[in-house]
Amino acid sequence: MDNAQQALTTTPTGQEFADAAAKSDAFEIEAAKLATTHAQSPQVKEFAGMMVAAHKESTAKIKAAAKAASPAITPDATLTKDQAEDLAELKALKGASFDKEYIDGQVDAHEDALDLMRKYASDGTVASLKQAAGEIAPVVEKHLSSARALDKD
Repeated sequence: MDNAQQALTTTPTGQEFADAAAKSDAFEIEAAKLATTHAQSPQVKEFAGMMVAAHKESTAKIKAAAKAASPAITPDATLTKDQAEDLAELKALKGASFDKEYIDGQVDAHEDALDLMRKYASDGTVASLKQAAGEIAPVVEKHLSSARALDKD
């Protein structure tokens, strides 16, 4: 069970939420950077560019909210074992096979992230993180829609 799934079974603590969000953002940025060189489809490359920008913004929002918490929280962005394995698999692919694997992974990752954001936005206990989750959730929802649209190609 990865961190995101674990965090979904019960409401995560502020630290667990911040860690899961930070790991998700770090993974998204690394995977998107790979897409700029490994992807074949211009649409996939464009989506990846959007992911880098959006997840840097999300990281900044979570860090600021974590810092504002009392006591302050320091998010841990170290990738999970599953995330590291997924990145390694993506690194080995190029072209159309990369595009398919990357977009499939994006749909899964954004479904998990959306569940995490929504759950924390409704049930979270750290006010600053709860607010950040509420602001991030609609953005994640848009990304999920974009990833699903690309997944049909």
